[in-house]
Amino acid sequence: MINDAVAIVVFEILNDAEVFGDPCDEQTTQNVPLAILIGIAKKLVASVVLGFLSAVLVTLLLRFASLKHSQLMEILYIMACAYLIYGLAETCHASGIIATLFGSMVMGIYTKPHLSN
Repeated sequence: MINDAVAIVVFEILNDAEVFGDPCDEQTTQNVPLAILIGIAKKLVASVVLGFLSAVLVTLLLRFASLKHSQLMEILYIMACAYLIYGLAETCHASGIIATLFGSMVMGIYTKPHLSN
């Protein structure tokens, strides 16, 4: 899963116009490796932060919603939250896969106590 996410992020970075800029400009071609590393770092950090913060927010909402009376509603809520995290990250030009991965790790730890047995 992580290999696929990394490959998608690298592909998006390499296709970005900010990385390669004008191919005729010699100054731009010298900075390509640095631009790639900065692009990967920015996208990775943005994805992790969005996933973490989104998971914290949806866990708090689940706590206040108190859906323990209906297991079906809990399942629907968890599925919708995963899609929401993915969509939010992709809208913010971050990696939806990485954001969902980190969001699900956080939700796996902190959401379980708020679910029915």
